[in-house]
Amino acid sequence: MATHSQSRVFEDTHINQFGKCRVLLFEAEADFRRHTREMLIEMGFDNILDTGEFEGFQSAFGSGKFDLIIGDTSAARGNVCDLVRRIRHNVYGVDPFPGVILTMADPSEEKIRQAAESGTDHLIAKPYSPNQVLERIQTIVEERKRFIVTLNYVGPERREGYQNSSPDELIMVPNALRAKARNDPSALATPETVRAAMNRINRLKVQRHALEIGVLVEMLRSAPSSDVSGRSESRLRKMAELVTTLQSILPATEFGEAAPMCEGMQVVIHDISKADSLTKPELNRLEETSMALHLCFHPEKTVSNITREIADAVAAIGKRSRKAL
Repeated sequence: MATHSQSRVFEDTHINQFGKCRVLLFEAEADFRRHTREMLIEMGFDNILDTGEFEGFQSAFGSGKFDLIIGDTSAARGNVCDLVRRIRHNVYGVDPFPGVILTMADPSEEKIRQAAESGTDHLIAKPYSPNQVLERIQTIVEERKRFIVTLNYVGPERREGYQNSSPDELIMVPNALRAKARNDPSALATPETVRAAMNRINRLKVQRHALEIGVLVEMLRSAPSSDVSGRSESRLRKMAELVTTLQSILPATEFGEAAPMCEGMQVVIHDISKADSLTKPELNRLEETSMALHLCFHPEKTVSNITREIADAVAAIGKRSRKAL
């Protein structure tokens, strides 16, 4: 239970409409769950659904809208980080953008990495104080980071290497917690605002996949003609996976005309995989299809722009590889 002085902190904050917000709390340990629920009530939250079972947590989110999720990553059953990742990629639930705070009893480097890569807003080590929780909640309401998109990540822009993202790569997503806590209708997570944000996310996803495919094509083109094993085989396999993922994203975008290009690329990848050598005509077909995808997803760019971007990406990969030696 919060102390009187802690309660004053909650009363004095200019966020005074938490009572309108829906919270989903998952904490496997009963005493800690009760303690956290009491913290939230002291802060002004009235609508709290708490559970100690991962199945109940997952089912609750899948069947309803919540403005804030607090989830225990230390539970023996269930994978909270994977669920949050699925939520952020809009493959589970109805709102991919709730505020998320993950808690962790044993914050090893690997577990912290998994939590960060899920797309959570914040991670707190257990045990935590009421003020620590309130501070994270206030940050989600007042200073939530914009979202970025990579091949495998959708979430707040805080990962190393993305601090200098361009404005076009940063997405201000709906924030239902802010909408209710601050009575800010511009932050509402309506079907329309969620759809608009997901359209931008999916557009960035296909662009990221096209760039990665282009990088792999360039690496294949630079490989010895006799090399269809080892790294080239791995690159072909990775390329096929990327094209398959791209095909699954396309229906949610305005790029439906790219579907035949993807099908054609899969045929070329299959033919090269079965060949005894990397022939120039097949590599040219692959390169032409890859460039066509880029131009489809980036109608504002030229072939020379795209070629330069791919070359820069390949050079950056080489630089990172040399640093790792």
